[in-house]
Amino acid sequence: MKKIYLLLLLAPCFAKAEIMTKKTSQSFLFTRPIFNNIPAFTSLWHDSWFDKEKKNALHASVQYQHSFNSDKLKQYFLMEDRDALKIRGTAHANYANLDTDIRAQWLGLPTDFEGTLTIKPEQSQFCVNISGRRSLPKLLNSSFFENMWLFFDAPVVIVRNTLNFKQEAVSGAAAATVAVRDIETAFNNSDWNYQKIKTTKRSTTNLGHLRVGFGTTFIADGQKLVATYSALSIPTAKTQNNQYMFQPQVGFNGHWAMVWGIQMQLPVTRQTDQNATCLFLELENTCLIRNDQYRTFDLKNKEFSRFLLLRQKDQITNTTTPGVNILTQSVRASAYALIDACAGVRFNVGYAQAELGFGAWGHNKESIRLNKPWKETYGIAGTTTNTSASASTIKTLAANDAVFTPIKETDLDFTSASSLATVVYRAHASLGARGRGQDSNALFGCGAFVEIPRNKTTAFSQWGVWVKAGGAF
Repeated sequence: MKKIYLLLLLAPCFAKAEIMTKKTSQSFLFTRPIFNNIPAFTSLWHDSWFDKEKKNALHASVQYQHSFNSDKLKQYFLMEDRDALKIRGTAHANYANLDTDIRAQWLGLPTDFEGTLTIKPEQSQFCVNISGRRSLPKLLNSSFFENMWLFFDAPVVIVRNTLNFKQEAVSGAAAATVAVRDIETAFNNSDWNYQKIKTTKRSTTNLGHLRVGFGTTFIADGQKLVATYSALSIPTAKTQNNQYMFQPQVGFNGHWAMVWGIQMQLPVTRQTDQNATCLFLELENTCLIRNDQYRTFDLKNKEFSRFLLLRQKDQITNTTTPGVNILTQSVRASAYALIDACAGVRFNVGYAQAELGFGAWGHNKESIRLNKPWKETYGIAGTTTNTSASASTIKTLAANDAVFTPIKETDLDFTSASSLATVVYRAHASLGARGRGQDSNALFGCGAFVEIPRNKTTAFSQWGVWVKAGGAF
């Protein structure tokens, strides 16, 4: 029992250490869906959404967000303490230098090749969201249903991702007629089924999800507010197939999700004052339900080892297989709870309403496991047929093993293929007009936010804006 208490006491320390640890050589990044932004959704809309007197409400918004300052995030995809990767062949005069990161032959490049790989991850998201609410009628003459309502959200999302992948200072490239001749063609090798790197932007457009749920308004008089809601998030897009590194994904990447939220507001001025100032607190928890995905693994303590060449045991021909084709596996992704919290102050002056707030969005580390038993049939390719070189890294080719040594499941680095714990801080401001009448409400406004991650090697810093209109009747 004492051990359990000790673990509970130390858990926050472990979580903080996990979040603050620098992350490198990762193959998968989950980014916040644009619609998973509670202040952008509820600002101004809360007056109509939770109105107990109006039976119906509609809300339309347009949102845009874009990343910036990705210098630290590039390390998420690269190696530790590297902002760029130097690639050299073993015949190059400077191959033995400490700044060599990748042995060119692993990528199918000439032995005298030299070049530098650079990236600068960037993402933008655009969303048009339609929301609606319908109050439940009294059923069975019971007051239980009196303050309950049903609602839906349907966001159409465009996601654009790019690594801004470039090659620099290239020498010793193969002839133009050779398929794999330089860094760009090597990382877009047609023999690779997964983890290719595109030099251009990749985008996808789809319905982000369909969220349907119900809620209860306990108090809502224009100043005081207490309401809670629950919902089911239904995925409307498939999981990304991992064909490319940093592939765009819409919504929660194919996860079904259970949602719970609470909204509270408390006036700090007198109820009789013409103008009102209120404090508010918003909290939403989204629990993603596990699903099947494809993820690409590195080997433990061997960054970028997914790009090694592998050789099959007992193979009679001198052929190799791209590591990404074998180290990409179907996994069961037991995902995380997404927490979105915000607190701030609202100012009501006549029909105008302004809002300032600060909050955080984040999730814990996901857990993944292989869907099928790992087959110990491939090892890191040695120099000749049916040989392995298990001590090799992406920088070096080690001596052949005395006995063929296949890769075991225990050699896989599950962290390299997982979505890691993340906390992002957010500040926002909004301004608009809303009218609250006896028969109908109306709202129109805009807002903006900026987000800064706790660990800049796990999430984007980004800014965003929104415009919205709606009402209740």
